[in-house]
Amino acid sequence: MLTALRNGSDNWFVKAFLGIVVLGFIATGGLLSYSSVQSNNHVANIGEISVTADEFYADYSREVNRYSQQLGQNLESPFLKFIEQSVVDKLISSATLENAGKMLNLAIDDAEAVKVITADNNFKATNGEFNKAIFEGLLRSNNLTEKNYVALIKQQQLLVQLTQSISNIAASPTVYADIINEFNNEQRAAEFFYLKPSHVKIGDVPTGADLNTYYQTVIAQFDAPEYREVELLTLDPVELAKSLDVDAVEVKQLYELSKSAFNSPESRAISQLIYNNMDEANAAYEQAQNGTSFAALAVAKGVINEGYKLGTFAKSGLPNKKMAEIAFLLETDEISAPVDLGVSVALLQVTQINPAINKSFEDVRQQLEEQEALRLAIDKAYDLRDAVEDEIAGGATFAEIAKKLQLDARFISSINNLSQNLAKSKVDLPDVPGILGAILSTDELLDNEPLDTANGGLIWYKVNKITARKNLPLADVAADVIELWRNTETSKALLAKAEQLVGLGGELEALSKGISDEIQTALPVTRTTQSMQLSANAIAALFDTKINGFVYVAGRLNGEAVYLIMQLKDIIAPATTAMSEADNNILLSIAPDLQTALIESYIENDKTLYGISVNQPLIDRLTGSQTTGQ
Repeated sequence: MLTALRNGSDNWFVKAFLGIVVLGFIATGGLLSYSSVQSNNHVANIGEISVTADEFYADYSREVNRYSQQLGQNLESPFLKFIEQSVVDKLISSATLENAGKMLNLAIDDAEAVKVITADNNFKATNGEFNKAIFEGLLRSNNLTEKNYVALIKQQQLLVQLTQSISNIAASPTVYADIINEFNNEQRAAEFFYLKPSHVKIGDVPTGADLNTYYQTVIAQFDAPEYREVELLTLDPVELAKSLDVDAVEVKQLYELSKSAFNSPESRAISQLIYNNMDEANAAYEQAQNGTSFAALAVAKGVINEGYKLGTFAKSGLPNKKMAEIAFLLETDEISAPVDLGVSVALLQVTQINPAINKSFEDVRQQLEEQEALRLAIDKAYDLRDAVEDEIAGGATFAEIAKKLQLDARFISSINNLSQNLAKSKVDLPDVPGILGAILSTDELLDNEPLDTANGGLIWYKVNKITARKNLPLADVAADVIELWRNTETSKALLAKAEQLVGLGGELEALSKGISDEIQTALPVTRTTQSMQLSANAIAALFDTKINGFVYVAGRLNGEAVYLIMQLKDIIAPATTAMSEADNNILLSIAPDLQTALIESYIENDKTLYGISVNQPLIDRLTGSQTTGQ
């Protein structure tokens, strides 16, 4: 084991883990004082390793400052306590690993430490070489000597070596590959029959007082929802625009300003194949002349996924003038002769020609007039809003306001939370986000703020009356109540019968006697099979039982509730084959989790083995907090 620990290995997870648990230096906000290692003021001890007060306070201060800067505010006591605990946990984990290294007599020599230091970018000059002056300057600024810093690096590398060694899992062990293969590819075969409502009996339908007693237990399912009587007042710019006259001169000016939006030059979908020289291009062109398609030429060149398609361009949009001239002389699907582009030779093909679009003012006059009228209507809507608000404040009804200002008023006699009226018909509300919620959340006869519409309009709403939620009389829903009773009792009877049958065990044929003459054999399925015979729940149940075991699963057959009574007849182990790409990806994806679990397990085991003591009073003095009693 000692040899394995000393060899170690390199993997990304270990580096990420060490970024949390190993001592931080320049990149984390400054070097820790070496004197802290020698301090007798310990906040925690594990085995022969101690966490000093200086170590703890340096990390704690750095974390507090980091969070304060991120959040832009001073931190409250609960959050400071959280930081305190996370720092203690991190330092104890680091000390645990250091103690383990000491127990295993792991060591780092001076040459290895020097190698690490000279490779550190913090100590390199602009030429990329290690610079002793930079190194010594940084050490002085952090109150460290070269001897002390080398000692710290050796301590750090010891932790690196140990952590890499105990998590040396480049990929999951073979046993995990076998488990994945079995989980994904194991097949199970079963026989089954259907237990149907006709196979069970229920009692007589309750009547009179008995039916009423039952109804009281399910009455919540038969209540009438709350309904609201609502008025709407709509200021719609589109409707308002229909009555507005627009200035012909302004419409003409609008056309001149936006002419480019109505006109576009001819464009072409162009493909291109690049060749190294004219001889190669001529050979390819000759193949094209003999019937070889452009796509086939592309395959011959190794161009995949239609990478030869440049896109659709206007003549002025092509980067090469010569290419543009040639491409805009080709017919659809025609392949050009070789074109010398200067740095290469190309064959071109045009696969689609989009004619130029040129619309005169007369072509778009109506569209522009409607556009200008809508703009004027939206402007006018602001003035009308004030007028409506004044009318509402004066006590006018929505109908009176609509008549006076030529707006649209609408009366909705009833609407519930499902947008249904008393007759259960759908109520079509204006297409305004949140309008139903606004109607349901206001009180009777309140003046509410209007809602904005997508086209710049407004809708005012008022609830005139609220009819509270109430239970329906049994006489109105008797047939539905009886149907609910039948369905409920049948479901109970089916479940009880299914439980009874599978509890008996034995053979499926014996269980089905007197119930079903047809025992079906399901085709073998894996966990992910999409079976025409078995539902996903049924397949999952098969993989949760033993060979010859019985299970039952609820389902539906021809529109009615049933139970499948199944017996697992065979478990077919998968063949040992090469891992599929999908399974290999699963294998690789769980490796980091295994590494994490291994390191955490190792640390927790060592904590138990060597024991931990935490000096909470000292920690409280350092952080200025008080220990909270539990």
